[in-house]
Amino acid sequence: MMLCLSYSRTGTLSDKLQSSTEEQKMIKRIVNGFLDGFIYKEGTKEILWGKAIFNCGLVLFLIGFAIHGNRKWAKLDAERNSEPRYSIGIITEKHKNFRMPNPRAYYKYYVNGRYYSGSNYYNTDHYKVEIGDRFFVKFYRKDPNNVEILFDQPVLSDYIILTKPDSGWLNIPKYN
Repeated sequence: MMLCLSYSRTGTLSDKLQSSTEEQKMIKRIVNGFLDGFIYKEGTKEILWGKAIFNCGLVLFLIGFAIHGNRKWAKLDAERNSEPRYSIGIITEKHKNFRMPNPRAYYKYYVNGRYYSGSNYYNTDHYKVEIGDRFFVKFYRKDPNNVEILFDQPVLSDYIILTKPDSGWLNIPKYN
């Protein structure tokens, strides 16, 4: 068992140890309750091996799926950051899904004579996004579909839009 002690201006070490023991008991009750429904026959301590194997397999599958997804996103981020280019994305749609806490913004951007599109979720507490707004997008030079919109980098100048190179900028341009 792990014991966590922290400094406090009030209370004594014995108070901390007592509350820590109570927390450990509560955690043990939660874990035991979870295990009761996870592998045991209801109301007994008899292990249902089929249920236990299925549930353990399901947990391992979900862990593997999460690891694979994280590796995929990490690979895309690494590629995009290895040879980044920047263009201008224009918000074309916004959708709020009742199952997700944040809305999704859909955008299009132009690279090497071709229009591409992408979408990202954004936090309404940090960013105000409207249809028609322009933001810089960062994309991978070799694959413009590997893109990320930079909601914290709005395009504020029409001059920037007029000077945009077809293949994108090497860096986000500075305003004069």
